[in-house]
Amino acid sequence: MTFSIIARCPNTGRLGLGITTFSIAAGGRCEGIRFGAGVCKTQAYVKRDNDSIALELLQQGKLIASLNYNPI
Repeated sequence: MTFSIIARCPNTGRLGLGITTFSIAAGGRCEGIRFGAGVCKTQAYVKRDNDSIALELLQQGKLIASLNYNPI
């Protein structure tokens, strides 16, 4: 089981990310944060390519929820 949290400080605008997962040491490979863009979160079975794709789209101003993206 994996639990994740992403938060934004309303005062500073800083983003934070936390993860705990069943897969040993996967948590250290499950985050993508880019200043000025946002946070991308993968869980448990990591595919790091998704982080950079999502962060690039966020950097371009796209809203991830509005995209029909299937990485498979």
